[in-house]
Amino acid sequence: MKKLLSLVLAAVMLALSVAAQSSVELPEVRIGDTFSDVEAGRWSYDSVYYAFDNGYMLGVGGNRFDPEGTMTRAMVVTVLWRREKSPAIAYSPVFKDVKDGEWYTTAVLWAKGCGVVNGTSETTFSPEDEITREQLVTMLCRYTDYKELDTSSKASIAQFPDANAVSGWAKAAVIWATDKGLIKGNRIGGKDYIEPQGNATREQFAAILERYDGTDFSFPLEYKAPVPISAYTEKEYVLQDDADIFVAPNGNDANEGTKAHPLATFEGAVAAVRRLKETKTEGGIKVAFMAGEYKAPVGLTLTAEDSGTADNPITYCKYGDGDVVFNAGVSVPADKFEALGDDAVMFPEKYRGRIMRADLREYGVDPASLGANNNVFAGETRLDLARWPNRLQSGNDDFIGRYQELHEGELSITLLPYDNKRISKYHNVEDMYMSGYYKYDWSASEGPVLFYDPETGYITPTINGYGLHKFQDNTPCPYYYFFNIPDELDRTDECYIDKNTGYLYVMDPAGDYSVALTGQMFTFNNADFISLVGLEFCYATGDFMRGSGADDLTVDQCSFHNFRGYGFLMDGDRATFTNNEFYDVGGRNIDLKTGDRETLTSGGSVIENNLFEHFGYVNKTMSPAVRVWGCGVRIAHNEMCDSSNSAVTYSESVWPSNYITVEYNYIHSVVTQSTDFGAIYAGRNLAGHGCVVRYNIVADVGNRLEQHNSLGLYLDDSESGQEVYGNIFFNTANHAIFTNGGRENKIYNNVIIEPDQNTGSEILLGDSMYTSIEGETDGFTKPIAEDERITILELVPFRNELWASAFPTLAAYKYDLSDMAPYADDPDCPINPSYDEIYGNVIVATKGHIGEGVLDTYAERVVTFGTRVENSTVYPIEENPFFADPTNGDYRIDSEKAGFEIPYERIGRY
Repeated sequence: MKKLLSLVLAAVMLALSVAAQSSVELPEVRIGDTFSDVEAGRWSYDSVYYAFDNGYMLGVGGNRFDPEGTMTRAMVVTVLWRREKSPAIAYSPVFKDVKDGEWYTTAVLWAKGCGVVNGTSETTFSPEDEITREQLVTMLCRYTDYKELDTSSKASIAQFPDANAVSGWAKAAVIWATDKGLIKGNRIGGKDYIEPQGNATREQFAAILERYDGTDFSFPLEYKAPVPISAYTEKEYVLQDDADIFVAPNGNDANEGTKAHPLATFEGAVAAVRRLKETKTEGGIKVAFMAGEYKAPVGLTLTAEDSGTADNPITYCKYGDGDVVFNAGVSVPADKFEALGDDAVMFPEKYRGRIMRADLREYGVDPASLGANNNVFAGETRLDLARWPNRLQSGNDDFIGRYQELHEGELSITLLPYDNKRISKYHNVEDMYMSGYYKYDWSASEGPVLFYDPETGYITPTINGYGLHKFQDNTPCPYYYFFNIPDELDRTDECYIDKNTGYLYVMDPAGDYSVALTGQMFTFNNADFISLVGLEFCYATGDFMRGSGADDLTVDQCSFHNFRGYGFLMDGDRATFTNNEFYDVGGRNIDLKTGDRETLTSGGSVIENNLFEHFGYVNKTMSPAVRVWGCGVRIAHNEMCDSSNSAVTYSESVWPSNYITVEYNYIHSVVTQSTDFGAIYAGRNLAGHGCVVRYNIVADVGNRLEQHNSLGLYLDDSESGQEVYGNIFFNTANHAIFTNGGRENKIYNNVIIEPDQNTGSEILLGDSMYTSIEGETDGFTKPIAEDERITILELVPFRNELWASAFPTLAAYKYDLSDMAPYADDPDCPINPSYDEIYGNVIVATKGHIGEGVLDTYAERVVTFGTRVENSTVYPIEENPFFADPTNGDYRIDSEKAGFEIPYERIGRY
């Protein structure tokens, strides 16, 4: 959407530039001599003259310009066509309402041919329809895109009271147009309104044209994604001829499990291990699976009876060449789909000839088990359950965000008439679902529609405990979309499942479809010393594994994909995840509690050299690729990308941590939808000392919602004792680093590259805890003794000898934690953001500054309490201060110029 918006604006500028160079000779006359209805002194006088003089707009006849007349669709494309030097186009009946020989015919055919317009339907253009303001800038944006000019923008329209009245399809173009100053809003009652559905007048369009010609739409200096970081090398897999137990797709669990007479299932292998443990107590037990596809285990529980020991570990592994796949779904070939019957009425009339159905009951599927929680995949591509509005082609969810009325007591809304008109025509609203951000854009909800009245548009979605947002000026409405609707099956990347009949519906079926059916695969209850090596697990609606007390678990060279639920949710020490691939997992991929904070005993767990791609696509918030908590985890050399969520969370609410190391990771294209998150996030832990974030590349962090921030590293709500150095932050939508009220954080020798930065500080310093005490926040305020950050601090004996030796500054907290407000001026009072050190960082940006917004607001507090902010350097983006070749993505630095080194080539997978 943002790309489209910027394209429109760029096209407009280019069109004006082209027209200005036209060879058309114009009469040298003043407007007053030409147009009787444009008098000198009128606000648009110069703009009208400009548009006329350049041959863009020539009047409506009779010496009139009609400045307050509304632009029509035909007028707009004619102006753009003139800017292109009026190219000749042979007539063809593209639209039935555009006849040969009309004054706008050639312009419409040209605009259609270059993608500036699509028509109001497949056969109509509606040339005389009045154009709205949002339609106008969208048309301009598409024209700019056609001219290959820059239409990118990271600005916001949240400052306009009617921002959420902008249609989803027009939002990017409106953002671009307001960012570049092409439209400035109409002032009503002292406030500027976009009025997106208002009509655009001729004089307004003339003003837009003049502004456009005065704006630079050339592409900015573009720094590319980082190279040459470490490249992944696929690990060689060794043939497992020395296995104790063999399993094959054509085996039988009644066999003895030899290579010649293998078992058939994972469950059979577990039973065989139990029997073998009675006689083999040393050297380990190895189970080798022959290549092929297996039915995935469902609800398989491993207990202490299935554990190995340090001398006798249990390994479940691949035998040799070829994939070992545990598939929890069913496969439906394309040739099993048939034409629609009486059910055709549920689907859009124009697509009924392309939509086909397959009966899942033929595959042993109980229709009662189906519904909106099931996943359907074409190959490995997950299909949307038919929805409105459709997703953008980029893969990010697209939302509408407007309603007419909020019913707070009933947590319901009334849809706008346009939306209700569409939804009221659906055939099966009883099974309709909604997904959205109803209160905060860091907490998403999804579930069935609980109530809907088509007469009034009154609708009740499933929402989480935060409730619904009350619309006020300058605050956004909820963002949401509807799905599981047969009437909206209009794309090949969608499907519909009828849980009453068991039919699966798709458009233009091709290839095989996989339908995920089963829930959780494994449960580990005190099952220790177990390894999974070289195995693939896929197509499940639930989680892969939940575990309690699963120590010494090793997962290596495995693949986990197309899970609607989570990957691993477990606690255990010495967990090792290496060389694995996680992709298309609906929730968190690894959620691990390890170690003992009270005794500062490290869990010794490692998450290294894994790929995490497209994670958290169902649970759109609070579902990072990796969440760890406890004590002692190394997260290193992973690649994490393509998600609306954070990549790494290592301290969150009541899950605090110590001694977490996040290093050498390549994190990119994350926090693309939810906001008030960081690509790397830690929060609310005053005793979070000993954690290190170093030598990571964090790139292309951005959001589509605009209420809060998308950040590179977020040390939120008093997270303290963190050391952050040697990282490269590239193209973060908002702040690269934000420490919000924490203490003793050291942030130094980082490189921040933001050629398209938003307005804000690259390194932002907040003071969240003190403002909570003062009661200046928005509903989260509590008495200080009840503040979650204090209760989390009291979870550990931070004043005892062990903790005082490790973290002496914590023992310096002098006061009774039940009442600290009287000591608000003491640096050793934990409510104060004391003793931070921010130094030696390098910023390369169009506008570079550190702490600007915060120092204006909290200068007295942040600076008073021993915070060191110094020796950071800002370079303009046009310069190449010390990078090897930034325009080609090589950000290796000259350590002498920078004053520090970053082991660039070691970052990423290996």
